[in-house]
Amino acid sequence: EIYAEAALDTSVGVNSGLFLAAPRRTGKSTFVRQDLVPALRRRDIEVLYIDLWADKTQDPAVLMSDAIRTELKKENGAISKLAARAGLAKLTVGALGNGLSFDLSQVGLSANATLTDALSALASANGKRIVIVIDEAQHALTSEAGSNALFALKAARDAVTAIQATGMY
Repeated sequence: EIYAEAALDTSVGVNSGLFLAAPRRTGKSTFVRQDLVPALRRRDIEVLYIDLWADKTQDPAVLMSDAIRTELKKENGAISKLAARAGLAKLTVGALGNGLSFDLSQVGLSANATLTDALSALASANGKRIVIVIDEAQHALTSEAGSNALFALKAARDAVTAIQATGMY
C-alpha cells in the first residue's frame, strides 16, 4: 500500500513515476504483479502492465503497443465515440513519429493518432487515472523504436496528466 501511494504521489508536482531497483531474482516482478498492481486497482486506477521480457524476440516497442492496443480494445465503444470526434485512425508509438505504427480502426482511433491521443482517449473513455507499469524497462533501450517509445510515453504522461488535472475528459 505504501508503494501504491508513492507511485501516485504528486505532492511535488507532476508524478514522474516509481522506480524499483534490486539485484536480480529478488522478487521485484512478483511484488509488482501480486502486490503493487492490485493495490493500484483497489484505488480505481487503470493499470497497464507491460513485461518487456515476456518475449525477448519482440522489439520492446511492439510489446508496449500491443499492451496499449489490448486496453484500447477493452474500451472500444467509448473510444470510438471520442475518436470519431477527433478524426483519428492510426497510432504511432515513438518520438516525433519515428517508431512503431499500427492501424487502430478496429478500436475506434483513426488516422495518425499518437500515443498521447490513444492514452488520452483511454483516460477519457473510462474516466480513470492510468498507471503504466513497465517491467524490465531497461530492455526498451535495446532498440531505437523502444527508446523512442519511452520518450513518447513521457510525452503522453505529461499530456494525460494535464488533462486529468483539469478534469476535462
